[in-house]
Amino acid sequence: MAHTIKLTNYNSRLISVTNIKDTTFYRITENNSFPESLRANYALLIKSPIKGEFPEGFGSYLYFESSKPVLVEGVNSFVLADDFDYLATDDVIRFTSNLNLRVIYRRNVSPNYFMVTEQCNSFCLMCSQPPKVVNDLHLVEEYLDVIPLLHRDTPEIGISGGEPTILGQKFVELLERLYSYLPRTSLHVLSNGKSFVDTGFIAEIAKTKHSDLMFGIPLYSHIEQRHDYIVQDKGAFNKTVEGILNLKQFNQKVELRCVIQKPNSGDLVNLAKFIARNLQFVDQVAFMGLEATGFAKSNIEELWVEPENYMKELEEAVWQLTKAHVKVKIFNHQLCLLPESLWRFSVQSISDWKTSYENECNICSKKAVCGGFFSTSDGKIPNGIKAL
Repeated sequence: MAHTIKLTNYNSRLISVTNIKDTTFYRITENNSFPESLRANYALLIKSPIKGEFPEGFGSYLYFESSKPVLVEGVNSFVLADDFDYLATDDVIRFTSNLNLRVIYRRNVSPNYFMVTEQCNSFCLMCSQPPKVVNDLHLVEEYLDVIPLLHRDTPEIGISGGEPTILGQKFVELLERLYSYLPRTSLHVLSNGKSFVDTGFIAEIAKTKHSDLMFGIPLYSHIEQRHDYIVQDKGAFNKTVEGILNLKQFNQKVELRCVIQKPNSGDLVNLAKFIARNLQFVDQVAFMGLEATGFAKSNIEELWVEPENYMKELEEAVWQLTKAHVKVKIFNHQLCLLPESLWRFSVQSISDWKTSYENECNICSKKAVCGGFFSTSDGKIPNGIKAL
């Protein structure tokens, strides 16, 4: 997901001596000797004082406070706080007219998630990105513009929202452009699946012929009314299941996702049995810990359940699916809370920029392979955390 960075002042003034347009995208390089004919579309990242002749011709220059910035007339020069030293070659940034810098893409992060809309046709109780009723077509347009700048060896791109599929043809256009420029990149789309009741829409998606496209679709319970309650949309369960069936008819990959919360924490085994009987053909199932932010933070008393209270249920659910030869993953859980039998299913799934650890974790032998905690969960830490 893109970050927005407010550019810092240097010596009480912002180093910016030309006008910035909202459409200004730059790919970062740290190479002072970059070919002069290509420099205009690149931002030179300067992490240490420049020695020798100043490299002219770059579209912009990014300095850190520790690099002793050089003021150059007639170019875009910006000073960033050293907190943003993660920026590196092949990252893509955008300057905005209100002097913000948006980090659109990071080369060394996988996956990069593109939030292409904040609109949604569900209203999930635990949504971490609450939907908005806005005209935000500019978001997908931004990514359509930036795709040609992305590194060709990008391993994976995630597409999220809101609900990406409500963009209709613009969503299909996004898939087409990603395939044109990044044919070897895996695409993972987070969707509630309801748009896929329209088989004509799936046919348009299938025409992109992307070889590694997967849709991550939530199924919160085997009980229709309970799923509908969690997503706050009557009839959603039937639309979602129909959408899943339609996707598989068009040979599309499907991941079922279940965020574990109080209303469904006792349903995990029966949900697993439902999937094993009726949806065994899905490509994988992911059981996910709750991120206590967005609507989940507002509804925390209704939603929060201590993981230690559902571990036996989760272990049995994973066994049921494994017995049915369904691939299973566990996201957003800490190894010290999982039975050792489930460790092999656990994935470090929290984005690096919002992963945190407790002091107890610093002496844990499994910290390097543990998923950690959501820093966005406002300090909501499960009971029972201990060093292994």
